[in-house]
Amino acid sequence: MKKYLFIFFCLLILPFKSNGVIHISLSPSETSCEDFAEYIEGTILQNAFGGEFEILKIQNTIEESRSNEELVCVGKAKLSNGPSALKFKLYLDNGEVWYQIDEILDFEYDLSAENSQSSSNIIIERSQADLKIMECSSIINDSDRLECYDAINQNISAENNIIIPSFEKIIKERTRKINLGTIFYGCIEDITYDENIFTNEKEISLIKLSGTELDGVYVSADVLIEDFVEISVDEIDLIKIGDCFALEPNYFALEKQGSIYSGGLKINNSSFQVNNTPEQVVLKDEMTTTEFFEHNKDYGNKTISLIGTVRETDGNNSYYKVVLISEKFVQDEINAYFYSENWENDENLKNYLRSIKPGDTVYVKGSFGTMNVAWYYMGFEINEFILPN
Repeated sequence: MKKYLFIFFCLLILPFKSNGVIHISLSPSETSCEDFAEYIEGTILQNAFGGEFEILKIQNTIEESRSNEELVCVGKAKLSNGPSALKFKLYLDNGEVWYQIDEILDFEYDLSAENSQSSSNIIIERSQADLKIMECSSIINDSDRLECYDAINQNISAENNIIIPSFEKIIKERTRKINLGTIFYGCIEDITYDENIFTNEKEISLIKLSGTELDGVYVSADVLIEDFVEISVDEIDLIKIGDCFALEPNYFALEKQGSIYSGGLKINNSSFQVNNTPEQVVLKDEMTTTEFFEHNKDYGNKTISLIGTVRETDGNNSYYKVVLISEKFVQDEINAYFYSENWENDENLKNYLRSIKPGDTVYVKGSFGTMNVAWYYMGFEINEFILPN
C-alpha cells in the first residue's frame, strides 16, 4: 500500500512582514485555492522518518470550506517522489496567518470532488429529488414505490448519481439485515485502537458508526472497514471521528443483534445522493418464516405469529428450543425458545413438544425483543404453541 505522509507546518508563519520575503499577502477570506496552491509550490514536506519531498505542482484544486478565519482546500499534487493528494489549510491564529499541509488518501480527494460537483451542478435537481423522495416514501405498494425511486434516478442529471439511504434511515425503517450489494451512507462515531505487541504501533481494531434511537434504545454499528484494515501507522491519524463514507457489506450481510449491527464493510466510490427520509413501516401480525425473511424487518417487542418448518429441536428442564427455517432462505434460521413455566405443568403440551421432529410445520406466537433472547442469534421467545387440531 502506498505510504501516505501526515505532515503539518503549524509553526510556519506566512511571510507577510516579519521575514522580508516579497510575496502577495494572503488571507483566508480573500485567497483562492489556486493562489494558495501556487504559494505553497516549492515547499519541502518532511515525514516522521526524516524523508523530504518537494511540492512541484498542485492542480485540480477544490475549495472544501471557507470562513473569515480559515480556508481549506484539496488538490492533486506532483511531489518529487511521485503523485499525491494534499489538503492545505490557511488560517488565522492570534492575529497571525498560518498554513498546514497534510497528505490525504485518494478517496478523500475524490469525495471532496464529488461533493463540490454536486454543490455546483445539481442544487436544483437535488432539491427536486428530495421532494420527490418524500412523495415516493409515502407509497405503500413495494413495486410502485421502487418504480417511483427508479424514475428519480433517471431524472438526475449529475453523472449517474445513485440515491443511497443513510444508516439512520435504515435503522428507522427497522431493517434487520443490510444485504450484500446495499450501499448506504455512514459516519464514524468512535474508533477503537489496538497496539501491535511486536511493533508497538497502533492499529484500528473496530469502528463504530453513528446510529439513532429505535424503540427507546440507541442503535449503532460495530464494523471493520476493509479499506482501513491494513492502513499504515502514517495513515492512521487521517481517519477521524465524524468522517462519512458510502459503504457496503463486503463478504457477508451486516446483521442486527440486539441494538448493534455488526460485520465487515468496504467503501463504495460511486457518485451518490443521500436519502435520509425513512419510509413508513407496517409490521405484520402473522406470517410464515419465508415472509418474515422476505420482509427483513426488526419486529422488536411486537408479539407475532410464525408458521415455520422445523430444522431441529433441543431442550432441557429450563427450556424447549425449536429451530425454524424457510425452504427459500436455506441459510437463515430462527432460534425459538419456549421456557418451562409455559409447559412444565401441561402433560398434553409436553407430549406434543416431544413429538415434533425435523420437517414438521409448527405454529407459534411470541416476540424477538424480550430480554431472555435479545442477545441470541435470531432469538425468538415463544409465548404459545398453537397445537394442531
